[in-house]
Amino acid sequence: MAFTSTKSNRLPARGQNVGDVFLATDTGNCYLVIADLSLLNLSAMLANPPHNVTVGPQGPPGRDGRDGESIAGPSGPQGPAGKDGQDSHVAGPRGEKGDTGERGLRGERGERGSTGPQGQRGAKGEKGDKGERGDVLYVGPEEIKAAARQLHDERARLHAKIDQAIQDAAGYPAPHRKLLQQPLRNLKQSIS
Repeated sequence: MAFTSTKSNRLPARGQNVGDVFLATDTGNCYLVIADLSLLNLSAMLANPPHNVTVGPQGPPGRDGRDGESIAGPSGPQGPAGKDGQDSHVAGPRGEKGDTGERGLRGERGERGSTGPQGQRGAKGEKGDKGERGDVLYVGPEEIKAAARQLHDERARLHAKIDQAIQDAAGYPAPHRKLLQQPLRNLKQSIS
């Protein structure tokens, strides 16, 4: 499993290994390589309402320029048509920096507050008696059993929550279901 950060215009059309993750540094979107090696936009999938967005195919890189002039490579195949009515979740290019605004006028100086009278210091209390020397802390078998029972109960509650999440994921489409259920099963096995 590999984690790669790059600009969104340099994302590959297909990944190399299932489970690899790409982070588009300019948009903040996170893409996961799924079973058919396409890149699934996790940000779009987790949006409300969720929708599946994958990276379209990229054209091959162009040839190196010569004598200071660039030579454009052939165009890649056209990507699939977008769904009507859906807003894009890919941020547009950043605009130019605006001019600095004028500095505001300096505010008037506030009045100095008055200091209240200082209270009188109280009388010093008497010194208490010296306490008895403390005992050594001993954790008995009953306390150890109670702690072990509590840990067992917490693990059982966590297993139940993971089982519920696996069951809830069964209603998702197959690629998403596999993407969600397998990590949950691995987590459950690691805390057994």
